Amino acid sequence: MDNLPFRPPLRGFAAGQTVFVSHTLVRLLGRGGLCEVWLARDEVSGREVALKFVPEPISGIDDICRVARCVGALSHPRIVRVYDFLREGGTEAVSMEYVAGESLASRRSERAAQVYQPAELTKWVGQLCEALEYAHTPAKILHRDLKPANLMVDGGGDLKVVDMGISVAVEEAISVLSIHPVVYERRAGPMHWGPQQLMGEKPAVTDDLYSLGSVLHELLTGKPPFHGPNFMMQILNEVPPSVTERRETLGAVGGQGAKGELLETIPQAWEETIAACLEKDSAKRPQSAAEVWRRLGCGQDARNG
Repeated sequence: MDNLPFRPPLRGFAAGQTVFVSHTLVRLLGRGGLCEVWLARDEVSGREVALKFVPEPISGIDDICRVARCVGALSHPRIVRVYDFLREGGTEAVSMEYVAGESLASRRSERAAQVYQPAELTKWVGQLCEALEYAHTPAKILHRDLKPANLMVDGGGDLKVVDMGISVAVEEAISVLSIHPVVYERRAGPMHWGPQQLMGEKPAVTDDLYSLGSVLHELLTGKPPFHGPNFMMQILNEVPPSVTERRETLGAVGGQGAKGELLETIPQAWEETIAACLEKDSAKRPQSAAEVWRRLGCGQDARNG
């Protein structure tokens, strides 16, 4: 979600306003094309929460509430908690854990070469794989919108996965009602979707694993494997470049990292694992997040990298 403090809120909310009886709005955290997120204080519990407001034209869609309730059942330190689905008149919002930190998208854009080195990502990738393995296996919940903007780093330097299943549920509700078309070219999420997800096939774990490979590709090169006006056709038909090839194309090889060091060579295990995640045929991809972690060869304990 883009942070756009210089734009007025979509709904005319204001700091200090009370919503849902007991939530006081503090400030606008950001917004995308469909939703807007506010920092709020829950006056009953005393905690700060992030309120993700559902677009008004689709208020009352039960699928969004159902997904929010399912995600709310997740309990994992690397997954942002969903507290409740709130309704008041024609206004609805998902109440979530507030993470005081920056997304990997923001952190990457602030770097001198605007790319990460593999060693810098290892801890976070391990934590992401651990979170996905938990969501996919016992909980059987898919994220379906993995992208750097949905991966937050908290004050302790640990990764938190945001928007587990929520954003796509909102988009699908809009598509079903034909309120207005979702403009994929303007959103980062679909650039990280695999062929099966783009074609609307039944959701599967391998969709998230494609997105995982695509996110790693962007963090290491500065761009998703496919981007530009025709990225969907590229995802469906073209073979993605390796991370090293893309770095060379974008001039990242030999560039300076955040501390002035030369960028590292991409380990072969990372190249092969990312390429496997990006296979067009979902059967040829790794079949679990745990398998992705093993293939990367970073060790057994994903939490410590």
